[in-house]
Amino acid sequence: MRVTSNLQWPEKLFDRLDRFFGVSERFVAALDVEWTKNYHIKGGSRPFCYSVVLLRWPQEGDDLSTYPASFGFKSVYVTEEDDERALIVALDSDLQAWLASDSLLAGHQLSSDLSVAKNASVSTLVGVEGAYALWRTRRSEHGRVFDTRYDVDHLPIGASRRLVDVCGDVKLDVRQPELARGSMTKLQRHFLEHGSESIREQLLTLNVRHSLSTALVACLGMGLVSVGARNVNQLVHQEMWDLVEYVRSEHFKRLLR
Repeated sequence: MRVTSNLQWPEKLFDRLDRFFGVSERFVAALDVEWTKNYHIKGGSRPFCYSVVLLRWPQEGDDLSTYPASFGFKSVYVTEEDDERALIVALDSDLQAWLASDSLLAGHQLSSDLSVAKNASVSTLVGVEGAYALWRTRRSEHGRVFDTRYDVDHLPIGASRRLVDVCGDVKLDVRQPELARGSMTKLQRHFLEHGSESIREQLLTLNVRHSLSTALVACLGMGLVSVGARNVNQLVHQEMWDLVEYVRSEHFKRLLR
């Protein structure tokens, strides 16, 4: 299993989130889980990657053209099929850390991400179950979850609730060329069969972009920031260029223009 992160505490790479969620600072966090899809058999969807993005809580007057100045992220990726259990345990640990904090969690159709992890596990997942319970009560007075698929009807968006379309409607450039050659399921199977590091890095980057985009839309949907045009790939490049070779490639740099 591969963990990639720009979170350091203070100088050492820290691949668990309990220290970050344990500090007094409040974050807007976003989670995105990627999985291979097989709807023909029960439990056929299998998680292979997830990422958590952390944004510092916005200040009054912030808009998306300048907020955030940076972001923290942790990405966990299976490198072989036997890593799935370890990935689910890591996800559950991170969600338990979030549950013990005062931070907000955003997701895009988050219930599906949590359900896939739950269905793939043979044991009870305290963090996943707790997050799912708060997803169901997210519209209560003290809700701690925001879903960018179901909770954005008040935003100036069109009929589509796909994340890429919602982002486009609110002036966020989130181009994702990684999917030009096929679905995530197809690309992940190619990675497992051929061990292509390039494919893994593309899917990892796509996953982090999804989490970051979700966090930004959530801030807008909750009224914490106002609309502002932003190239999200520039933020991705800023925080990942030294960690992921694909983000340094000429192919990715075309997205920055």
